[in-house]
Amino acid sequence: MSTLWFAERAIEVISVESNPEWAQRLNAALTARGKPPVALVADADAYARYISRCDGVFDILLVDGIARRKCVEEGVSKLKKGGLLILDNTDVNTDLVPAALAIGAFQVNRYSGYAPGSLHPNETSVLVKLF
Repeated sequence: MSTLWFAERAIEVISVESNPEWAQRLNAALTARGKPPVALVADADAYARYISRCDGVFDILLVDGIARRKCVEEGVSKLKKGGLLILDNTDVNTDLVPAALAIGAFQVNRYSGYAPGSLHPNETSVLVKLF
């Protein structure tokens, strides 16, 4: 649902999905709003490398799908100074923040709370690229 949330608030959103059913649902909702569709990329390596096909740099990168570590490794260089790298579920995917810090300089902010239907707190980390 983050794709829909960002699509309503950002000038441009580039989103990649690996699940055909979810991509179809998102694309129906995006089309109804006059927004461009998500890209469907099922192969994990191609999914992670998708960002390399995009021109320019990004203000925000949200990693919440397959091949998360590889997405971080591919994405850090495409994030502008002061940009946000949002890593979902870092309570479970504990290698993501260290992977980002191994590539770039970031201020790390961690947020914990209960997601709907969850019996344990989840953590999302928001990293601000320093340079």
